Amino acid sequence: MVLILNKKRDGRIVLFSVFIFLVGSILFASAVSVNNNQTKPIINDIVAVDKFNHLKGFKQIGFTIGYDNIAIESFNKEILSSSEKKLKNKFSFQNVEVQSVYEEIDTSFFNTDERPVKQTYILKNLLNTKKNIKLNILYEIDSDFVVWNGTEYTISNEPIRFNVFEVTEEIIPGLNETYLTGHTLYFGNNYYDFKDVIGLNYTVFVYSLNGKNYISLEINKEIDSLGEFVIDPVIGWTTHVISSLENGAHSVFAIDMDEDNDIDVISAAVNNNEILWHENNGSSPPGWTRRTIDTTANGPRSVYAIDVDNDTDLDVVASSNNRVTFYENNGSSPPGWTRQFIYANIDIVYYSVFAIDVNNDSNIDVLSAHGNDDEIAWYQNDGSSPPNWTKHIISTSANRASSVYAIDIDNDNDIDVLSASQVDDKIAWYENDGGSNPSWTARNITTSANEARSVYAIDIDKDNDIDVISASSLDNTIAWYENNGSSPPSWTARNISTSASGAFSVFAIDIDKDNDNDVLSASGSIAWYENNGSSQPGWTTHNISTACNNAKSVFAIDIDNDNDIDALSACFNDNSINWYESNLTPPNSTDLEILEVIPIQVVRDVDMVKGKSGIVRVVVI
Repeated sequence: MVLILNKKRDGRIVLFSVFIFLVGSILFASAVSVNNNQTKPIINDIVAVDKFNHLKGFKQIGFTIGYDNIAIESFNKEILSSSEKKLKNKFSFQNVEVQSVYEEIDTSFFNTDERPVKQTYILKNLLNTKKNIKLNILYEIDSDFVVWNGTEYTISNEPIRFNVFEVTEEIIPGLNETYLTGHTLYFGNNYYDFKDVIGLNYTVFVYSLNGKNYISLEINKEIDSLGEFVIDPVIGWTTHVISSLENGAHSVFAIDMDEDNDIDVISAAVNNNEILWHENNGSSPPGWTRRTIDTTANGPRSVYAIDVDNDTDLDVVASSNNRVTFYENNGSSPPGWTRQFIYANIDIVYYSVFAIDVNNDSNIDVLSAHGNDDEIAWYQNDGSSPPNWTKHIISTSANRASSVYAIDIDNDNDIDVLSASQVDDKIAWYENDGGSNPSWTARNITTSANEARSVYAIDIDKDNDIDVISASSLDNTIAWYENNGSSPPSWTARNISTSASGAFSVFAIDIDKDNDNDVLSASGSIAWYENNGSSQPGWTTHNISTACNNAKSVFAIDIDNDNDIDALSACFNDNSINWYESNLTPPNSTDLEILEVIPIQVVRDVDMVKGKSGIVRVVVI
């Protein structure tokens, strides 16, 4: 039986089934194709785990190919190139040529032992006439199940078909967004991503035959005379899943919640109304215990942690569909939580939340961005225990406000506020006049960030003033805005990337420890952009992961206590919170310039050498 997802005209997704009868037996090699009610011999390509030993769940990979209803049963195989990170094979038979290329995707120093592999098949029609060619790629896997869109499917001899389909997500009441989903299969710690074959006439399904389990990708394509076409799915290994139970994962934040000197993770999941923290057990790599803060948060979209009530432990603040909420940590181990509504309005979607002392009274205040009344607001903490809150409006003209952040923008020793808003494509900042009940002057940074989703601020160009970064969805752009240091600042917009598909979230930190701030984004992939350190930085794009389906949030911090910066993501369609391990190595000794040698009295005559990258120890023989 093949399970097929289809979409009716009214937008509903329906499930129906079609029976396919399997006949025949193995004819050739280690597996057979079962399409079109007949078996076909498999041309063996590679054993994936032998060539790329981190692809532990993938075994034999092979293919069948035919045209004009004729199956091609044998090829001449030639290895065109082979290296540690890349393999290229060529298969030839009369009028058809197939090239298979396997190449590790560069993820910089993230997950260096677990890099995904881009698998490319190039089909060439050597005839002077068009040919309808059918290619079927089969992957033997070591799992009895696959997970698709958060649901587990047991593999049996009845093929189960998977295809992308449209889903509609409510952004705010009365406003929906439609997009494609369902293009990644997971099993164990492995994944198979077929998003790059969308637009072709294809089928992906799983089945079991003669005690072995397979993923199958079938492509039907008319190739022009002497023409070719290319398909390139991705196979990979994802070991660092913190949780795959977060239905509609939307926000991630990390900090040491339980004061045990390791970094824990906080998450918000829209669809199951949960705010959770994931306790790090301190091992290497960390193990995680999923702990509940709230299971009735009503569509939470943003979380942040800070000591709100000044009792030396970390509390949590969150925004959701109709309220801004404070969760008081009781200080126990593990913490218990008391919920307090900071502000509630049944008609408002609170997109984003942040917390900082806004009015300089030594109490932590809370800020929010409202999706459907265009407000940026702050809530004054009166310092009592628990706090009482007073709402103050900063702006009512951030059209569908989606993000809020706060920092001293103009270097006058008070906290200013920034916002990103979608409909007016605006990144704005609001100047604090420094009063105990601040007044605000709204100033635009840009009105050209097409569907602005996220805003962050940090010094990008090392000139000692605060610059601003944004992510905007419709123009696929990550941008930074250079602060010229005047009062008030003027801004120059500069693009970091214009290919961050559906950019949704942005963050910045010094990833590579070269003393400048790099940028991370959540979009069609999780990526970071390397700052080259110049006064007007140039940027090199590095993918961290292409397997985060509908990424909503990105964050970075040292998760595993090895003194480098790791990354985290919230993947909405995968229902997962993930972390990506950095394997940043110390600078090579050839990169160090010895400035002076300082003799000191130590055992075995160890001198201290001042180098470009800090202090290093050299043993003098």
